[in-house]
Amino acid sequence: MRNPILASFAAKLVPYCGLGRGLLRAIRAWPQIELTDGRAGNLFRAIVIRLSVLEAREELP
Repeated sequence: MRNPILASFAAKLVPYCGLGRGLLRAIRAWPQIELTDGRAGNLFRAIVIRLSVLEAREELP
């Protein structure tokens, strides 16, 4: 855990199901997420792909 003091405050303020479950919930809710693991640079990236304006309009009822 990167900052245990901050995490202890966040646990009391923000409802969540547990550490390590957020990515799974996000992918289930929005599958257009790219996950890259750059171990050489010690970097993990989650890129959320948004709909274009035209695609969003097509999805409206």
